[in-house]
Amino acid sequence: MGALEIAVVSRDEDVRLEAARAFDGAPRSWSVRLFEAVPDGADVIVIGPDIEHHGRAIRFEPGRADDLLGAIERYAVTRSVCVYVTSPSGGCGVTTICLHLAAFLADRKATCYVESTWGGAGTRLNLPDDHRTWADLEGSEGSLETAALPVLGGFRALLAPEGGLVSSEVVERARRGFDYVIVDARPDQLDPVRSDEDAFVLMVVPPSRTGARRARATLGERNLGWTVITNRTGHGGDLGRIELQNAIGHRVLDHLPCTPRLRVAEDEGDLLASRWNLWSRKVGRLALALMEE
Repeated sequence: MGALEIAVVSRDEDVRLEAARAFDGAPRSWSVRLFEAVPDGADVIVIGPDIEHHGRAIRFEPGRADDLLGAIERYAVTRSVCVYVTSPSGGCGVTTICLHLAAFLADRKATCYVESTWGGAGTRLNLPDDHRTWADLEGSEGSLETAALPVLGGFRALLAPEGGLVSSEVVERARRGFDYVIVDARPDQLDPVRSDEDAFVLMVVPPSRTGARRARATLGERNLGWTVITNRTGHGGDLGRIELQNAIGHRVLDHLPCTPRLRVAEDEGDLLASRWNLWSRKVGRLALALMEE
């Protein structure tokens, strides 16, 4: 195991010192520093029982110092899982799918949604216009905790500033802080996936002939091990799954049905309040499949 920057965080000095003593037998390549608040840039964050932290961290229980080194070793070799959700066509419900995936995954582990370009995520989450964005990650201690907004659904959201385009550095910053990262991405932002075994690409295709043609072209441009689903956002003109698979030249994992209630929920700022419908249940099954990968 290589070098690690480890932050031990507690407002209680006795807790910090007890945790620090647990590192007496740690590898020399580990650097351990003590903090009263969660810092930026650490590879591993160890938090005491008095610290509330919604990102990726190891909780230290006083009296159980012997367990800490093993927990860090397991933590350090487990990368977060990143899911890029994209579509070759606009208006396919990519953002809505991303937000629901994040909410389902947040039931199990620390999850962050990343908006790659400025769009409607803030409105769907019922946030004020002057909300913080990933542009606020620049240069401050603990800025990931500040910029990643807690939202209804139990996850954090790193939203895009108007005119901004997310960088791979922002995504990596989120991955250091959360177990699951859902990126609302454009097809031309998927190059980091090529060399990343812990990243998945979910393509959302409208079940139409035009959507199928665009999907086939995008799939042919990048060999990324795609998972393809369809999302029906309106009535009429739909291809069946077999017909769509033949047109795309790729297996379609699932079909999300037309659900007018989703549009009403978006307009009412109530998008994530209920998971009762078939559409939401199907997204939940997709989230479980991702967790099992």
